[in-house]
Amino acid sequence: MNLHKYDRDHFNIIKEKSGMQRYLAEIFLSARTLAKWLILGSFIGILIGGISTVFGHVLLWANTFREQNSWIVLTLPAGGLLIVF
Repeated sequence: MNLHKYDRDHFNIIKEKSGMQRYLAEIFLSARTLAKWLILGSFIGILIGGISTVFGHVLLWANTFREQNSWIVLTLPAGGLLIVF
Protein backbone atom coordinates (compact mmCIF):
# COMPACT_ATOMS: atom_id res chain seq x y z
CA MET A 1 0.00 0.00 0.00
CA ASN A 2 1.45 3.39 -1.04
CA LEU A 3 0.40 5.79 1.72
CA HIS A 4 1.76 9.12 2.93
CA LYS A 5 3.81 8.85 6.16
CA TYR A 6 1.04 10.54 8.16
CA ASP A 7 -1.55 8.10 6.78
CA ARG A 8 0.80 5.12 7.33
CA ASP A 9 1.17 6.05 10.99
CA HIS A 10 -2.58 6.24 11.45
CA PHE A 11 -3.09 3.04 9.47
CA ASN A 12 -0.62 1.25 11.76
CA ILE A 13 -2.35 2.63 14.86
CA ILE A 14 -5.72 1.39 13.58
CA LYS A 15 -4.23 -1.99 12.61
CA GLU A 16 -2.97 -2.51 16.17
CA LYS A 17 -6.42 -2.05 17.68
CA SER A 18 -9.18 -4.62 17.65
CA GLY A 19 -12.94 -4.75 17.86
CA MET A 20 -14.78 -1.63 18.91
CA GLN A 21 -11.60 0.41 19.38
CA ARG A 22 -10.59 -0.26 15.79
CA TYR A 23 -14.05 0.68 14.54
CA LEU A 24 -14.03 3.95 16.53
CA ALA A 25 -10.49 4.75 15.36
CA GLU A 26 -11.56 4.29 11.74
CA ILE A 27 -14.60 6.53 12.26
CA PHE A 28 -12.43 9.20 13.92
CA LEU A 29 -9.90 9.08 11.07
CA SER A 30 -12.68 9.29 8.48
CA ALA A 31 -14.34 12.22 10.29
CA ARG A 32 -11.00 14.00 10.55
CA THR A 33 -10.34 13.52 6.83
CA LEU A 34 -13.86 14.71 6.00
CA ALA A 35 -13.41 17.83 8.16
CA LYS A 36 -10.08 18.59 6.50
CA TRP A 37 -11.56 18.40 3.01
CA LEU A 38 -14.68 20.36 3.98
CA ILE A 39 -12.53 23.19 5.36
CA LEU A 40 -10.22 23.15 2.33
CA GLY A 41 -13.13 22.97 -0.11
CA SER A 42 -14.97 25.80 1.65
CA PHE A 43 -11.89 28.01 1.57
CA ILE A 44 -11.34 27.36 -2.14
CA GLY A 45 -15.05 27.87 -2.88
CA ILE A 46 -15.10 31.22 -1.08
CA LEU A 47 -11.91 32.33 -2.82
CA ILE A 48 -13.04 31.35 -6.33
CA GLY A 49 -16.55 32.69 -5.68
CA GLY A 50 -15.07 36.04 -4.69
CA ILE A 51 -12.89 36.16 -7.78
CA SER A 52 -15.88 35.28 -9.98
CA THR A 53 -17.95 38.01 -8.35
CA VAL A 54 -15.26 40.62 -8.96
CA PHE A 55 -14.92 39.45 -12.57
CA GLY A 56 -18.69 39.72 -13.08
CA HIS A 57 -18.73 43.27 -11.70
CA VAL A 58 -15.83 44.26 -13.98
CA LEU A 59 -17.72 42.86 -16.99
CA LEU A 60 -20.84 44.82 -16.03
CA TRP A 61 -18.78 48.00 -15.65
CA ALA A 62 -17.05 47.46 -19.01
CA ASN A 63 -20.38 46.82 -20.75
CA THR A 64 -21.94 49.94 -19.20
CA PHE A 65 -18.90 52.00 -20.22
CA ARG A 66 -19.09 50.69 -23.77
CA GLU A 67 -22.82 51.44 -24.02
CA GLN A 68 -22.34 55.00 -22.74
CA ASN A 69 -19.34 55.66 -25.04
CA SER A 70 -20.22 54.11 -28.37
CA TRP A 71 -17.26 55.87 -30.04
CA ILE A 72 -14.86 53.57 -28.12
CA VAL A 73 -15.65 50.77 -30.60
CA LEU A 74 -14.01 52.83 -33.36
CA THR A 75 -10.69 52.74 -31.45
CA LEU A 76 -10.53 48.92 -31.42
CA PRO A 77 -8.46 48.60 -34.62
CA ALA A 78 -5.91 51.11 -33.31
CA GLY A 79 -5.77 49.27 -29.98
CA GLY A 80 -5.21 45.98 -31.80
CA LEU A 81 -2.34 47.48 -33.77
CA LEU A 82 -0.76 48.83 -30.57
CA ILE A 83 -0.91 45.39 -28.98
CA VAL A 84 0.65 43.70 -32.01
CA PHE A 85 3.48 46.18 -32.41
